[in-house]
Amino acid sequence: MVDPDFGPIHLGNPRTEYVAWIDLMGTGAIMEWSQDTATTNIGKLQVIMGECSEPYDLELYPMMDGCYAISDSESDILQFTSDVFERTSEIIVNRYLGRDAPPAYFSPVIRGGIAKGDVYHGSDINGSDLDDHPIQDSILIGRAVARAHSCESDAAPFSCIVHPTGWQKDDFGRLEWCADKYHAQHLVDALNTYFDYYSGKEDVNYPKKKIRKHREMAAGALLREESVSD
Repeated sequence: MVDPDFGPIHLGNPRTEYVAWIDLMGTGAIMEWSQDTATTNIGKLQVIMGECSEPYDLELYPMMDGCYAISDSESDILQFTSDVFERTSEIIVNRYLGRDAPPAYFSPVIRGGIAKGDVYHGSDINGSDLDDHPIQDSILIGRAVARAHSCESDAAPFSCIVHPTGWQKDDFGRLEWCADKYHAQHLVDALNTYFDYYSGKEDVNYPKKKIRKHREMAAGALLREESVSD
């Protein structure tokens, strides 16, 4: 059959769940420049996501340089996301402070988005041609998935935007994951080292205009985040 038997009739009823999308920034550009650096950071993030998920009731859908986390618990999805940001931020901060190697500018830099709403899991889909393929269990679709992904694209480095559906607000909010003002300042300083390095790398496709924007966004989000949490 040329046209596979799959349509809305096969989806059934969606689950109403929280979706967190956490993504490595600049993977494509870094992969073109240094495959070893990009693949190492992808692996580190996936390990962190897996380990941080263990205490919580959620499902993970890894997507190469990022991962979706799904849960019907608001507290679990927020705490899990906070844990991932905290753990990943420690890598670049420890390297910046000389506690670990390699240099800070080889570290994974992440951002994320959270939303709530309709979610269809491939494992819940029945009666279509997908039933014959193991890839079905890897499928994740729905409005909440799209909204979480869209929020992430507007987030600052090491910041997570929360869509109104997931935060019970009239506008976009942010996940305030960093309560330690010293860690927040060290993280901003480490990111400035990261941005300085790539500003001087003509062979990396990271435009200086975008670097300036990300530098300003990171300082504004992380240092403001710290002051709100204190």
